Amino acid sequence: MAGSFGFEADKYEISMQIGEQRLLPAVRAAARDTLIIADGFSCKHQIQEGTDRQALHLAQVLQMALHEAPDGPLGGYPKVRYPDVRLYGPERFRATLRTASVLGIGAILAGGAAYALARRRST
Repeated sequence: MAGSFGFEADKYEISMQIGEQRLLPAVRAAARDTLIIADGFSCKHQIQEGTDRQALHLAQVLQMALHEAPDGPLGGYPKVRYPDVRLYGPERFRATLRTASVLGIGAILAGGAAYALARRRST
């Protein structure tokens, strides 16, 4: 997708046509137990949209290497045991709301502690 280029409505089709020249056919031809690695968001997104595969980030592959046997994960589509940390849709909203709630409570507690200390020092 070449970064934000392929996300622009008028350039999406050309971006997918470029992906169909080499990237997407190679991903489709890869065996089910082959790891597909892409560090960039746009590359990962294009692979997900144009195939039935999801690419892993290099950090996820390193984590996999630390936890799996020397021969790697067994079975097809090994990525399912190493999900991406991004959340989409309602799950993202709920996660954002939880984070905001925790931060808000933390700010209130910190403000209360600062107020109590300031009052204590003034007396």
